[in-house]
Amino acid sequence: MMFITGDPAALMAGEDASRADVERIRAQMGFERPWHVQYLDYVARAVRGDFGVSYRQRQPVFGLIMERLPATAQLALTALALASLVAIPMGVIAATRRGSAADYVAQLIAMTGQAIPPFWLALMLMLVFAVNLRWVPVSGYQDWTYMILPAISLAFAPMALQMRLVRSSVLEVLRRDFVRTARAKGQRGDVVVIKHALRNALIPVVTVVGLQLGGLMAGTVVIESIFAWPGLGRLMLNAIYAKDIPIVMAGLIVIAVIYVLINFLIDLLYTLLDPRIRY
Repeated sequence: MMFITGDPAALMAGEDASRADVERIRAQMGFERPWHVQYLDYVARAVRGDFGVSYRQRQPVFGLIMERLPATAQLALTALALASLVAIPMGVIAATRRGSAADYVAQLIAMTGQAIPPFWLALMLMLVFAVNLRWVPVSGYQDWTYMILPAISLAFAPMALQMRLVRSSVLEVLRRDFVRTARAKGQRGDVVVIKHALRNALIPVVTVVGLQLGGLMAGTVVIESIFAWPGLGRLMLNAIYAKDIPIVMAGLIVIAVIYVLINFLIDLLYTLLDPRIRY
């Protein structure tokens, strides 16, 4: 990966560097060693959080990533929270009022959300609400108003998937015996839906939400570029353009670790939804 785009020593030295400067950097960084020795050395340093030095910025890569990671996490969490706050109630309403106008509207929104590419939605939102109406800023980040358009752009597709999943899961749970028993005991309809049906229907939804959070952490590259959001995705995209491979590799490793940790926490969350899983 580090040598596939050319000589990293030449990239670090710059276009005007002499041959002696390139050789000095190659010896300083250890690029003249066999590739397998460099790989083992990289792995040994990576497990300690040392991912090397950026070719372009000449700074430790881990520090650059940690500097941008909070902005990406903030955007991803906001988008996922927005998606869940809209999708779960609409999915429940669609399931409990199956065949009604609300059900058809929810299904239409869900299909539309899964059909529209996030980058196209981002451009349309920017054109309408930022450029024409001037209700929100176009790009950058200074306060919470700058997060509105990128969060909506990221949230629309996860919202559509969650809405469809909540609807199908609640419909399945409503047919089970314990729901009929709760209704036969005289419990109110909203209590049956929220306390019994929704809680049992949330297990597959929680799984998808966890996967979506990991996907949003890794998939904000395009949205961050469109809105000039100072996050990890934009840092990695600029590193790809500049052939700054250490940043790209370290960013992928950090995202993969975050993805695994999120799924581990989701597994622990199952025990709160269904106590039988503990056994």
